Amino acid sequence: MGDLMKSAILCGLCIGSAVADIDCVGIPSSVRTWGDGNGYLAVTLNGYSGGSWILCGYDQTVGSVTPTVCKGILATLLTGLVAQRPVDILFGTYTDCASVPGFDTTLPGRLKYVTAL
Repeated sequence: MGDLMKSAILCGLCIGSAVADIDCVGIPSSVRTWGDGNGYLAVTLNGYSGGSWILCGYDQTVGSVTPTVCKGILATLLTGLVAQRPVDILFGTYTDCASVPGFDTTLPGRLKYVTAL
């Protein structure tokens, strides 16, 4: 493969990595639910500002996250909160954790997973 082609591929990779999946790792400082008919579940992680991240709805599917999966996420977050252990939240299409919007109901559509560490 020629040097020009290699440069073009590398440039494409650099541009593509500007917005990608991003892991946000931290200890939950707040786990909140809203019983307003949507049953949203939100978390705030230590070390991140910008408000709580709405991850799912435990009463209805929000984004691609079903209520069953949401209840599993709630259990993971509560375990992290009580044990003061970090969780890993993977979002798609953000440049960094600071760019993940707080209190945004479209966020569950970008949620990839939540796991305890």
